Amino acid sequence: MTLDSHTLAMDAHAWLFLDRSGKQSLADLRMAEAAGLDPFVPASRKKLSFGYTQDVVWLRWRLRGAEGEEPRIWWLNVKPTFLDKVTLYQVMPDGEIRTSQAGDHIPLSQREVGAREHLLPVYMSEQATTLYLRVETASTMVVTSQLWLPEAYQRANDRVTMLYGILFGLVLLSVLVSALAAVWSGRQMFYLGALYLGCFGMIHFTLNGFDKVLLYPESPWINDNMIGVWGFATAATLAAFVLSYLKPRPFLPMLDMLLRAQILMAVMGFGISLAGYYLAIVQGFMFLGLSILLSVMLLTLAMLRYRRREALLMLLLFGPGIIAILLQVARNLGYLPLNFWTNHLWALSSIFQAPFTAVILLLKVRDEERTYLQERRRNNALRQFFSTMAHELRTPVSILSSALTNLELLTQDRAAEFAPRFRRARTALSRLNYLIDAALAEDRLSSGNVRFQYQELEVKQLVEDIRELIIIEAPHHLDVTVAPGVSSLEADPYWLNIAILNLLDNAIKYSPSGGPIMLSFDSVGVDAIRITVEDHGIGVPERDRAHIFERFFRAENVQHLSQATGVGLGLFLVAEVVRRHGGTVEYGAPNVGGSRFMITLPRRQGDQLG
Repeated sequence: MTLDSHTLAMDAHAWLFLDRSGKQSLADLRMAEAAGLDPFVPASRKKLSFGYTQDVVWLRWRLRGAEGEEPRIWWLNVKPTFLDKVTLYQVMPDGEIRTSQAGDHIPLSQREVGAREHLLPVYMSEQATTLYLRVETASTMVVTSQLWLPEAYQRANDRVTMLYGILFGLVLLSVLVSALAAVWSGRQMFYLGALYLGCFGMIHFTLNGFDKVLLYPESPWINDNMIGVWGFATAATLAAFVLSYLKPRPFLPMLDMLLRAQILMAVMGFGISLAGYYLAIVQGFMFLGLSILLSVMLLTLAMLRYRRREALLMLLLFGPGIIAILLQVARNLGYLPLNFWTNHLWALSSIFQAPFTAVILLLKVRDEERTYLQERRRNNALRQFFSTMAHELRTPVSILSSALTNLELLTQDRAAEFAPRFRRARTALSRLNYLIDAALAEDRLSSGNVRFQYQELEVKQLVEDIRELIIIEAPHHLDVTVAPGVSSLEADPYWLNIAILNLLDNAIKYSPSGGPIMLSFDSVGVDAIRITVEDHGIGVPERDRAHIFERFFRAENVQHLSQATGVGLGLFLVAEVVRRHGGTVEYGAPNVGGSRFMITLPRRQGDQLG
């Protein structure tokens, strides 16, 4: 084979020998050749892809430079970058054997050409020379090689590096966009999108050897485990992102459960790889990654029936990339050779996939913003309606109250048996007044013109007022507990009543199966009192707990309860009242389920809570 160009693809000209024992030396092979028992066969009849094997691959070439060519150095580029140990033996025309090494297990400082790819110097002249290449690896055994003039390789490598620079730049930009969307919305889906993109960029970074050059040039074997770390992380975050975006559980619970189980297995693989044992489970990773890709495709196709727009976007996003990854998996398992389609297609599709992911997330942000604004307008209209209705009810309620007082005075001496009925009617009017006050409370607090009137409150009287104002019927019942030593506190009775009654109303609404509603008063040290409202209802999903005290926020699990009407102002009002008292309000989830809200207030308004 004669070199008359600046580069030459070597695979078609190679002769192949598979050393299944791994113990054959160059001397053994040359001795067999000299005896007429040549172990090599033309590699052109085979694809140089062997899957996961312990065999050592030997390749042989006999070549010479162009006629009249001055002696010069060429570079033999051996791919992929994650081969463990690559040794080149060159038999010179005078019989001398020159040896050079590269590979993941050879520090860059010990290689003749320190680069992210495996480059081995070849000394060429017009005289014939023979090359023997020995390759061993614990990862997938797939080999391709190309001979380059150094300056030609540099130009080609610059183009490839620019391609990956574009990819990493787009991934970084997309991660930033997704992270900003996550911070803006607080939604889990956007955090998962940002995590997936970050892991996606890192798996390309490690698979192509950039980490070995930039992060640990003297310990390049770390790359073996980092491929596993980022591979498992990418698989897990991909599946989690798709589940979060498509929300298939109500429609396809079995597929949803399957993908969640695969995520758990990927997380376990991530931990094993991080501990340094990736090579022990590398074949399992290939099959798990393949199963996750197939599950994602199947789920997305099935979701076309239920959420067509979202599923179509997922197909456009992941379809080309999944095809490219399937080609790489087939190559790694030994079914396909290493070529453009099995080596570079994923990187090219990724250049479009990363920004498209960010675009999809931005579209989701726009949808959420539109939904938020629509909900805000609806809530404002409801608030305006409630406010108008409450103001209009003030006058007739006042007239009814006056009339009831007059009737009670007229009949108290002649018809004492009517007294219980008058008490029930007055309790009903008090309840109606409370409802009117609650409807106006948020507007009044937001105006900034409300001055709280703090006074000494007897806890016993506070409990009696609450019992009068709250209506609790079967299957609910109210249990009140006042700890010893909790007798009084300094607060505004009107606003504190509204805060506690809001929590009790929520406890009733969001425990549709009934059960006890528990109200307790306890001491917190000597300077504070804790008021706790607890129920055994539906509780608050973990992802929503950080937002429940925000204005207009309603947890996802209450929006479909027919009896749980509201606009998301009750807990905001509670938090604002507690803040004005110098206290704190917290949410907790009891072990038996339901919700627990804890208000901590200073006993005296001059006290400060830590």
